[in-house]
Amino acid sequence: MNGSTLTLKPITELLSDRFYIPAYQRGYRWTARQVTELLDDISNFRDEVTDADKKKFYCLQPVVVVPRDDGSWELIDGQQRLTTVHLILTALKVQAAALEKSPFSIEYETRPGSAEYLANIDSAQAADNIDYFHIHEAYQAIVDWFKGQDGGRKMSFLQCLLNTDEDGKNVKVIWYELPQGQKPVEVFIRLNIGKIPLTNSELIRALFLRSRNFEQNEVTLKQLQIAQEWDNIEKVMQSSDFWGYIYGGTDNYPARIEYLFELIAEGLDTDGILQDDPQKTFIAYSRYFEAIEGDKEQAWKDVKRYFMTCEEWFRDRTLYHLTGYLITRGMSVRELKTLSEKRGKCDFQAALRQKVYAQIFEGSPADHKDREGLRTVIRERLSELSYDRPSTHDDIRSILLLFNIVTLLQNSKSAMRFPFNSFKAENWDLEHIKSVKSEMPARRDTQKAWIQTVVDFWENDGHGSGEIDEKRRAISDQMHGYLSIESMSLEKSTEFFEMIYTAVLDYYGEAKANAIDNGLQNLTLLDAGTNRSYKNAVFPIKRNHVRRLDKSGTFVPICTSNVFLKYYSSNVDRMLFWTESDRDDYFAAIVDTLTDFFANVSGGEQ
Repeated sequence: MNGSTLTLKPITELLSDRFYIPAYQRGYRWTARQVTELLDDISNFRDEVTDADKKKFYCLQPVVVVPRDDGSWELIDGQQRLTTVHLILTALKVQAAALEKSPFSIEYETRPGSAEYLANIDSAQAADNIDYFHIHEAYQAIVDWFKGQDGGRKMSFLQCLLNTDEDGKNVKVIWYELPQGQKPVEVFIRLNIGKIPLTNSELIRALFLRSRNFEQNEVTLKQLQIAQEWDNIEKVMQSSDFWGYIYGGTDNYPARIEYLFELIAEGLDTDGILQDDPQKTFIAYSRYFEAIEGDKEQAWKDVKRYFMTCEEWFRDRTLYHLTGYLITRGMSVRELKTLSEKRGKCDFQAALRQKVYAQIFEGSPADHKDREGLRTVIRERLSELSYDRPSTHDDIRSILLLFNIVTLLQNSKSAMRFPFNSFKAENWDLEHIKSVKSEMPARRDTQKAWIQTVVDFWENDGHGSGEIDEKRRAISDQMHGYLSIESMSLEKSTEFFEMIYTAVLDYYGEAKANAIDNGLQNLTLLDAGTNRSYKNAVFPIKRNHVRRLDKSGTFVPICTSNVFLKYYSSNVDRMLFWTESDRDDYFAAIVDTLTDFFANVSGGEQ
C-alpha cells in the first residue's frame, strides 16, 4: 500500500465529504446492541474526560478509502461505523443545526434508495427491504438511547462527537487513504470477506512506508529496505523459542512484531489515549510521527536497535536465562532494556542477579558480610515457604524455576538452554514429590483408575524382592479383586478401596504425612497433565512417569528429572521411596545452588 495516507481525523473534518458504497459491499447491518455500545462508549468518554483536556479523544476503528474522479471517496472499510455516525447526527439534527453542522453524504452504487431512506427515515417503509429495516432499527435504538435526555446533554454529546482539536476532546477515525489506482475490491476482500481487520502493526507499517518520509529519488529503495527488515524481524519473532522467551502471555497477535511496537510505545507520548483503545499503539506512533522533525528513518532505526537488543540477550546464554527468568516472573522487557543501558555486559549481569534476588529476598546479596551469612538468609527464607499457605505459592514457583535455570548456568561448557516456550505452553506448576494428605478418589471410576495405575506399574515397571514382594503380592491380589467386581454399592466400594489405598501408601511409607511434607523440600515442578493424572499417585509411579517423559524427549525441567532420579540424595539404596533423608538432601541442594549463584555478585546498581 505504498503511497497511502494514514492519519487521525476528527469526525468534524468528514462532514463535507461524500462517500460512495460500491456494489461489492453488503448493506448496513449493525444491530441495536452494537449501536448502543458505541453511544455508551462515547458518552462515558465525554463524562470521564474534562473539557479542558484537549489532547484526549475517542478513536473509531480504521476507515479505508480510495479517491474517485468526481471528488468523492470509495469507502472500502468502515461503512458500518460511518453510517452509524450519520444516523446519530440525524437523530440530533436540531442540535446539529444550532452548530450549523450537517452529516456527510453516503451514496450507493446499486441501492440508490438507501441513500434517500438514510436522509428521510420513515418507519412506514422500514419493512420494504432488508437495508431499510436495519437502518430503521439502528436509528430507533439511537432515538431511544437519547430519550429522556435534555437538550444540554444532547448538545454536549454532539460537541464531543464533532469538536475540532482546538475545541476540546473529540471523536476521531483512523483515516487510511489508498492511492488512486489501487484495486479496492482486493483490499475489501482481505479486510472483510477474510475477516482480517487492519492491525496496529499494519497501520504502523504504513506509517513507516509512506512516500513522504523519503527523498523522491530514494523512495522505492528505502521502502523495500524497511519492508525487508520488517519481514526479517517478524520471522525471528515467529520462532517459538524466541517468542516463548521474550513474551510472557497468551499469544493474541496477528503479527508478533506488534508486541515490539507496544514495548516501544510505552516510551512515547500516550497522554490522552484511552488505555482500552485497540489502536492505542498505532495512535501513539501516529502522534510521534507528526511530532518528530527531519529524518523519519531514525524512528525505524530505533525499532531495529530495540529488536537487536532483545536478540542479543537471546543469543547470549547467560543473559538469555537471567532476562528470560525475570520476564517469566512478570518484569517488563522495557524495564530490562532500561536496566541494560549504559552498562557493560558484566555490570548488566550483576544488576540482573540483584533483580532476581530482590524478587525473593529483601535487600541485596552484597548486604551480607560473608558467604555463610548469605546462606543463612536463603535457608531461613526457604524454610518459611509452605504449600498449605497459598500466599507463598508464587515465591515457591519462582524459587523452583530459578533452581532449574541456575542449575543449567552452573555448567558454563554446556549448550543446554531452558526452554521457556515449553515451560509456559505446558503450564508447569507446583506438585508434591511424595503425596500428602492424599485426597483419596471418591468416585468408583476414579478409584478404579487409581488402582489400575498401580497395577500397571507393579506388573510392568515395579521392582522388589523377598518379604516386600510377598506384601506387594497380597495387595496386588486385593487390587485385582476390586477391579474384577462388576457392581458394588458406593459405600462398599469406598470401604474396599480405602483399605487398598492405605495399604499401597503404607507400602511406600506415605500413609502418614507430616507437616514438613508441605515444605519446599517436598515440592517440584510438574506439567499440568501430570498433575491432573498423577496428583494422588505414590512416589515411584510419579517417578516412572517422569522418566518416560524424559526418555521420549518431552521437556522435563532438569531439576524435576534430577529429583525423581534421586540425583540430590546421598543414599540411593531405596530408589522407589522418597525418604526424610532425600527431602533434606534436596532442600540442601537448593540452598547451596542459590547461595553459589548469588555469592560474588558485584557491580550493577539496582
